[in-house]
Amino acid sequence: MVVSSNPIEMVKATDAAMRAAQRSREAVSNAAQNARRGNRRGTVTLEEVELPVSVVNALSRILNELAEGRDVAVLSEGDGTAEVTTSQAGDLLGMSRPTLINLLESGAIPFRKVGTHRRMLLSDVLAYRNRPDRVVEVLPTREERLRALDEMASYTDSLGLGY
Repeated sequence: MVVSSNPIEMVKATDAAMRAAQRSREAVSNAAQNARRGNRRGTVTLEEVELPVSVVNALSRILNELAEGRDVAVLSEGDGTAEVTTSQAGDLLGMSRPTLINLLESGAIPFRKVGTHRRMLLSDVLAYRNRPDRVVEVLPTREERLRALDEMASYTDSLGLGY
C-alpha cells in the first residue's frame, strides 16, 4: 500500500493518462450506476476489490476529468495541519505562484515561512477558494485562443502584411 504524507497529489492529464482513463471510466461508471440501483451493502466490487460507493463515485469523476484532458488534484485535509507549498496552492487556486505570493503578502491567506519558503494550511487555501467574494479569472480555452490567432492571421493577410 502506498501512503503519502503529502496532502495533495497532482495527476497530470498526459496522453497516456487520458487514454487509460478513457478505457477505465466506462467500467467504473457502470459499477457506480449498478451500486446506486440497489446495492444495499454500500460497496462496489471491481476485480475482487471491494470499495465504498463514495470512493467509486470519486474515482469515476477522476477518470472522467482525466479522460477529458483536465488535470486532477486529490486532496486530503487529514487532521487539519496539512500544509501545501506555494506551487501546490497556486495550482489549487488556478493562479501563478507570483500572484499567489502577492495574495499571501496582502494577508488574504495566512502562511508561515520555513526558511525562505512559504507554507499554508491546506484548510486555509480551501477556505479561500470557497469564499463567495473571491474573484476568479476565466481564461480562454485552447480552442478560443487558436481561433483568435487564426482571425489575426486572416486579418494580417487581408491587409497584405504577411510575414
